[in-house]
Amino acid sequence: MMKVVNGFDVTHGPQKGARAELDQKERAWTVWTTNGSVRTFKTLKSYVMFMTSGRG
Repeated sequence: MMKVVNGFDVTHGPQKGARAELDQKERAWTVWTTNGSVRTFKTLKSYVMFMTSGRG
């Protein structure tokens, strides 16, 4: 089975320059920040909080 991943580059906000991907099979968001850290979120709420405020 093929793994489906949707990704995009963040162009504005606190996480500008980051790369975000949604793994639909795992239902998890992963964010690679510009400072080199990687964060994975299992809920949409925690992902949105991190992307809009830098906390999550």
